[in-house]
Formats: sequence, structure tokens, C-alpha cells
Amino acid sequence: MMYHSEIYRARSLHRQIKELLRLQERGQATERTLHDIKRLCDDAVRTITDPQYQEKVCEVERHADELFSVDKPSRWARGTQPGVMLMRRLVLRSLDALDERLKSIESLQRASGSTLGAGAMVRYP
Repeated sequence: MMYHSEIYRARSLHRQIKELLRLQERGQATERTLHDIKRLCDDAVRTITDPQYQEKVCEVERHADELFSVDKPSRWARGTQPGVMLMRRLVLRSLDALDERLKSIESLQRASGSTLGAGAMVRYP
């Protein structure tokens, strides 16, 4: 069962993850940044119990971990290495896919809400 507040929370976590990735892109990330991304991903997985959504969150976390591993030899400076740019693109694509899944969940919730009435809870497979 899902409430509007859970989707709102998931969107907030999504924005926070993107902001932390911007720090990495600008060369302002620290080792703590990756830890924070992992914590946010863990929170996101617990926020919405949709398996497809959770899979996308795990993909974001996995790609972010790889990005920070590739970037580590440069001491978190802005990387020009092809590996860093590729991994950054993969993380951003994963975040886009996560955003699309949230939109799908919201659409399902709106459709179910219109037939169930205001304040109704929606169950996702």
C-alpha cells in the first residue's frame, strides 16, 4: 500500500542523490559523499516497496559506487578520464530510469485514486 507522502519522500531522496552527484562532477566530493549516496539509496529502497523501483535504486547505488571507485585515484578532483565520464553517464541514466518509474507509480496511484476515492491506499504488485 502506498501513500502520496511516500512518493514525495522518494522524490526528495532522488533530488538529494542528484545533488551529491553534482558535487562529484564539480570535483567537490569527499569519501563521505559516496557514503551519503548509499544511505539515501537505502532510505529510498525502504520508502517504496515496488520491486521495479527498488531495482532501479540499487542500480543507481551500484553505478555510483563504481563511479567513485574510478574517480578515487584522482582524489575526487574533476575527472577527464573516459571511465569517469562513462560511469557518470550511467549513474545519470539510472536516475532518469528511477524518475520514470516514480512517474509510473504516480500515474497508477492517480488512476486508482480516482476509482477508489480520495485518501485511498494503492497496492502495487
